[in-house]
Amino acid sequence: MHSLVITTLVSLVLLTHACGLALPKSAEVIILAFAVSFIGLPHGALDHAVGRRLLRNFSPLSAYGFFFAAYLTVVGVVITGWFVSPLVTVLGFFALSAWHFGLEEDERTSVNLLHWFGIVARGGMVIWVPVVFQANEVTRLLGLILPSGDLTVASQIVEIVRVLSPILFLFTLYDFVSSGRENRAGNFAKRSDRIGQLRIVTFFVLFSLADPLVSFAIYFCGWHSIRGLVHLREQTGWPASKMLGRLMPLSVAALVLFGIGFLFALNRNIFSQAILQTVFVGLSAVAIPHLLLHVVTDSVRLNQVNGGVS
Repeated sequence: MHSLVITTLVSLVLLTHACGLALPKSAEVIILAFAVSFIGLPHGALDHAVGRRLLRNFSPLSAYGFFFAAYLTVVGVVITGWFVSPLVTVLGFFALSAWHFGLEEDERTSVNLLHWFGIVARGGMVIWVPVVFQANEVTRLLGLILPSGDLTVASQIVEIVRVLSPILFLFTLYDFVSSGRENRAGNFAKRSDRIGQLRIVTFFVLFSLADPLVSFAIYFCGWHSIRGLVHLREQTGWPASKMLGRLMPLSVAALVLFGIGFLFALNRNIFSQAILQTVFVGLSAVAIPHLLLHVVTDSVRLNQVNGGVS
């Protein structure tokens, strides 16, 4: 159902794009900031519980102490990386995001090495497809996001992704074709495969044509994060009211930290640029430890299911 809803939403966005309708850029970045704070970040609100399960052989105090120390260390390294080595930091963020997006939403029960590359390439479509079709706009946005504002670094990032894009396209195509050949039983499974393929095509078109900020917001907040929140509720069995109570503190804390970062960035930038820097630097600082954690858990999950990647 969620796939059909997101496909309909994407179709409406593309229709407004074809008609030449668009929100002012300042409105886009404000909506993105709130969507990330209230939908994007909360889907990682239980990372400490995931970490506790991975460290179940340790005592609770030792496990939580090690988890939070490692988590906050990664946060500090990422924030420092945006200022010291933005090229490496952004490319690392892109690579981990592609890995996480692809693995977390894949439900196949058998994965070989080609499947794995295809899954990661498909997960990275939100990054490499806009670079291929809207390189100038992505370069401009990266120039705004980078604390240094260095367009040379932004151009280098875009060029590296463009060089890799033909390989990523081939792996994504392989993933698209192979996902429709899975040996699943029943008409429902076949229909689910077709819906999944429709979603891949729809997102490819969206990332090719729509404003990169809009397409990122739809994918990350409207698809990936909501899907993550649904999985959290299924795993915990909590009612909606309890979920909201557990997630709201993180959203409030995110808004407070966003406000602090925004005021810091505003001293050197215009309003919209300050919001963009705060959103993406802050998001990467929280997302990279989240991604690293789930890269480990996803890899463990696949190894348990398949007995190792062959």
